[in-house]
Amino acid sequence: MAGSHRRSMHVGSHGRSTHVGRSSKTTQAKAHAASHRKAVKQLKEGLASPQPFRKVLEPAPELPLRVRVAALRHCCPGATDSTLRRAVKDKGQALLTALRLVLPGRGPTPKTAERKRPAPSRSTAKAVKRQQCVTAEERLGPMLAEAARAEAEQERFLSAQHAEGPESAAARPQKRRKCQKGAATQLCDGFPATLRCCACNEAGLPASMVPCNFAMQKVAYARRATKSWVKAAATMRRGKKRSTPSREAYVTEKLREVAKEVDPHVFCASCLRTYLMGTTVHGGDLHKMFCPGCTKLLRDSAEVAHGGWHWCEECREFHFSSDEFDMTGLGLDGIRIETGMRHIQPLGPELLTRVLGPMDQLRLRDVADSIVEPPRLAHGLLKVLRLQGARRCSFCGQAQVVDGGCNAVLCESCGLVFDWDAAKPV
Repeated sequence: MAGSHRRSMHVGSHGRSTHVGRSSKTTQAKAHAASHRKAVKQLKEGLASPQPFRKVLEPAPELPLRVRVAALRHCCPGATDSTLRRAVKDKGQALLTALRLVLPGRGPTPKTAERKRPAPSRSTAKAVKRQQCVTAEERLGPMLAEAARAEAEQERFLSAQHAEGPESAAARPQKRRKCQKGAATQLCDGFPATLRCCACNEAGLPASMVPCNFAMQKVAYARRATKSWVKAAATMRRGKKRSTPSREAYVTEKLREVAKEVDPHVFCASCLRTYLMGTTVHGGDLHKMFCPGCTKLLRDSAEVAHGGWHWCEECREFHFSSDEFDMTGLGLDGIRIETGMRHIQPLGPELLTRVLGPMDQLRLRDVADSIVEPPRLAHGLLKVLRLQGARRCSFCGQAQVVDGGCNAVLCESCGLVFDWDAAKPV
């Protein structure tokens, strides 16, 4: 009896530990899903409100001393005026760098005292200038505090992104699954076994890569079509070849063709982040953020129409063209709709949360704001652009350089299509 009693207690305690383990895993999964939904919501709301974060992330010598001091005081209400003035004395450094000097190793105060808005004064030149300074103070303070919090979270985000990358995923031991199916069916079930980033050429598991929606549709199509490929008749498998390949060889060849179409649309999170942060063709808009492979397809499909008769240098004669396809003024999303390429979808916010960190989102919000107010180019840079034959975009006025191709040019600054022949030279 004692032995049976001890055995029942052992089984009972084991059952309780298993139940606790399952409940803890369920709780962790729910917490992870909740944090993911929160990150998606923050990304959507953040990119929907453009702000000039370059004024706090980069040196802005045009800001007066009073505005710079007021921005630091919003984050450091307990600091003295002399400390704040010493921190912002150098106009060649960014406000975020000055904040690190005032608060080394600490973030900004989450709750600060709100300053009362001054009463409106007379509409004189000095009053208008004073009102502009007050508005700048109210905007720069919260922006600086948000940038400081994002900078602290960016390091943790990048470390987690590197841990989920292809190099770290390849080092983990993988469980082998036993399968009694045929060789052709096993090829389909394991397709794709690995994916390769077309930028850094690093191979890894599919979970460690970030394929776009176009690539996922191709993979889903291959998995569905494998059943018909396995049952294909000998005449269909032979095609124009002299010999008839086996079913396994035929399925392998078909999967290789699909993988060739998918390769230009597969990137690791680090390379895709580098691309999105290195270009402004998307304009900081979620509806225009495509992977580099989809961007190339849309860019090559852009067309502009002149209408009427025009001289062709290749044929050395006149040609008449109608205005059937004129995509002037359209962005990547407009090109997609105009050409009917609905199978190409922008990168969703759920996927972008794996790619863009908090600081990256602030810079994209600055990109969206700079398109409304494009920055001016230096005089020395304009001289170089004139020598290269640059022309200005018909919409944002930024200089663009083209090396061959058709007249439909996608502006790298605002992301809109303009006619190269009709554009004004720099």
